[in-house]
Amino acid sequence: MAGALALSSLLLAAACSSSGSSGGAAKPAGGAGTGEVSSAPVANSDNNAWALRYTGGSAGPAKGTPYKIGFVSQDTFLPSATQGARAAVAYVDAELGGVGGRPIELVSCSVNVPEDAARCGAQMANDASLSLVIVGGLSVGNKEFYDAVGGRKAILIGNALASEDFVTTRGVAYTAGSPGVLMGMARFAVEELKAHTVAGIVPDTPAGRAAAQQLVKPILDAAKVKFRPVFISLQATTPDLTTALQASGAGSADALITAFPPSSCISMYDAIRSLGIKPKVITTDQCADVPVRAHLKTVGAPGAVPDGWYYANYGYNFDLPDVDSGMKTYQYAAAKYAKPLGSAPVELRGFSGPTFGTVMTAAKIVNQLGVDKATSFDVVDRALRGFAGPAMLQVGPLKCGQAPFVAVCGHQIGVDQYSGGKWTSVRDGLNDKPVNLLAPAS
Repeated sequence: MAGALALSSLLLAAACSSSGSSGGAAKPAGGAGTGEVSSAPVANSDNNAWALRYTGGSAGPAKGTPYKIGFVSQDTFLPSATQGARAAVAYVDAELGGVGGRPIELVSCSVNVPEDAARCGAQMANDASLSLVIVGGLSVGNKEFYDAVGGRKAILIGNALASEDFVTTRGVAYTAGSPGVLMGMARFAVEELKAHTVAGIVPDTPAGRAAAQQLVKPILDAAKVKFRPVFISLQATTPDLTTALQASGAGSADALITAFPPSSCISMYDAIRSLGIKPKVITTDQCADVPVRAHLKTVGAPGAVPDGWYYANYGYNFDLPDVDSGMKTYQYAAAKYAKPLGSAPVELRGFSGPTFGTVMTAAKIVNQLGVDKATSFDVVDRALRGFAGPAMLQVGPLKCGQAPFVAVCGHQIGVDQYSGGKWTSVRDGLNDKPVNLLAPAS
């Protein structure tokens, strides 16, 4: 499980929105010094106008017999994924006319151990009312679930976390996933920062080592960039990370690539500060998540998140909300409809956004098919695999079936920088300059 957790930490804390407008120059977000949403929420009618265009729905509440969609996730590990899915369903049913005028109903099953995944898979596979199953996010039991459901129900993966999610032939994921984010971070170091030397602080797990050696290193090697990774425990303390940073040469390297959950981001920030170095850190939106912000506030840091760092995402940033990608719609609808899950409070960052977007895209595809026709595995599976995008909160066109990660359909990511109290689009969907993993290396 530790390896899967290491990979899951690479996913974005916020999948954000926008199809981009002016190409070229980076865009600073004025007034974003707090690190929160940098502009007033769009009026409800504007949010719904975008959502109605995207989903093909009809304004008003849904009525009639529900259209059922299976939903499987690991609630104890990823409560925000389930919160995002439920918020999307509530929004679609209340304000977008459901699918074909009918409400969506989630048939849910929660996974905590691999045996649960097999059980949930059997439940979904044997439910004749289902043709589509959405996976919110699993760090355990992925293979068992796909083996049970594959070929019987169409599968749409909201958050690809473990290796089985990337390579399965049983379903598809519209986000770039952690492979896309990691490879995109490496390409960003080469293409944007023109790095000749890159330090790496990497989780010391089988998955972490594989990610560094199989995803990051080949890109840097091809560009003749020297890569010096140091592997460290997910439970590493600030002194541990201080030592690791020194061993990696982060103080003199042209860039530092790292991907950890928020608790380790905090220790990383403290370690960098204690050393008095200013590396060009390339990390994920996990390091801009709520716990990191709370820590920086506690220590009296001038910014909301670590200053000067670069943050990778699926092409859009929660702190640079736009209309065209659906980010402002997500922020409006999730704030209105998301509910706590058990003892877990509402979290609008984390895995909520990508899962919300996945449900919205599922509604779009069902509406395109016609709700009465979206009732068989073959029809829905073919439509999922043929969807070319754009997908809500994921930059770029989609192309499924690309080796080696055949289930991952998104091949572009974004990278933004927080500096001097402001967020800036560096390479993302907002300035039409996303990092494109399918483009020839520059």
